[in-house]
Amino acid sequence: MGANLTYHERLGSGASGEVFRVTWKSKEFGTIEAAAKKIRFDGQLTAQQKSEIEFLKRLDHKNIVKYYDTVLEKEHVVIVTEFAAKGSLYDYLKDKDKLPEHLLHRWIFHLARGVNYLKKHDVAHRDLKSHNCI
Repeated sequence: MGANLTYHERLGSGASGEVFRVTWKSKEFGTIEAAAKKIRFDGQLTAQQKSEIEFLKRLDHKNIVKYYDTVLEKEHVVIVTEFAAKGSLYDYLKDKDKLPEHLLHRWIFHLARGVNYLKKHDVAHRDLKSHNCI
């Protein structure tokens, strides 16, 4: 199944795995640029991994990253999601003192809409930071 993914640069890493930009070939979407979160596993999904995947499948909001698919590779579970080509809020801010006011209002509005959507679905993000705002 991993043959459907072509890995490019690593975008980041965290406690649960690494995220890469990929080219993904799928029957439903064709060939697209996506993000792929690689999580190490021992041949069987854990309850936590199954829960995260089922949770992502249920999300449907323009201010939340879109889930596409889960691919099982030899030593990894790969969660394929929408790719944000312009990067994260962190990437934007790291070389600047502050956001211009027109962008500040836009980011705040879209972040608030995404967080509100999660709140309405009884979800606490628990890791809301500039790296995760894309």
